Amino acid sequence: MNMAAGWYQDAHNAAVLRWWDGNQWTEHTQPVRPQQVPSARKNVAVIASIFIGFGLIAAFIPVLSFFSWAFLLVGVICAIIALAKKQKLKGLSIAGLCVAPIAFIVAIIVSLATLSSFGDPSASVPITAGPVVPDEYETPEERDLALLVKDADPHTGEKLALHGVITQFDTATGDCMFRANAGREQGDQAWDYDHNVVFTAGAVDCTELSEFVEDDTIRVLATVAGTQKYSGMFSQDISVPLMQVDEIELIEE
Repeated sequence: MNMAAGWYQDAHNAAVLRWWDGNQWTEHTQPVRPQQVPSARKNVAVIASIFIGFGLIAAFIPVLSFFSWAFLLVGVICAIIALAKKQKLKGLSIAGLCVAPIAFIVAIIVSLATLSSFGDPSASVPITAGPVVPDEYETPEERDLALLVKDADPHTGEKLALHGVITQFDTATGDCMFRANAGREQGDQAWDYDHNVVFTAGAVDCTELSEFVEDDTIRVLATVAGTQKYSGMFSQDISVPLMQVDEIELIEE
């Protein structure tokens, strides 16, 4: 048998290594050492890069930008731990620590832009004078409503009766404004309402609007107040009709 001297697995016991002296098997044995499995802590640098990556992506998305700092903070802590323990993949940790401050800045900018994108409702919307007279509010034809959604400014002051589902009512919109999918008639499902509209306090003030939440089905008497812009998911400007709420009713399903 032409083998170099060394420790080899025993032919009769896989858990034992036997010494081959170059000519013959000897009586010297030793147990097979279990393979070392890398501990989880050696992956801290990878974990850091994952969290910082998620944080960077979230920073560019308006709604998620408010929470991206949490991902970034966890990533930074993991990167510092990895460097302190002198673990492998040190480059990932260093790269993460370089990217994190940029992501923080982007998150702040996008968050502030989202908060300010709805503007000041009290300054942009005239409050309805006198009591609300429901008979003055018309249910528009579908084509007329589509034209209004396309360009709301020429229709400022028109009084409409609409149905809809609230799609956003959070810190980004504020307490006095919400976004809804609206239509001329009550639908059976949320997707039955075709038009994206922003509603703001009018004859109905902010306190009364606080009783409503996302996914509420509503009936609204509203006055067209022009056009409102807000930032979309990818930070693009979206223009939609802005309507003041003169009367609002929760529809129980």
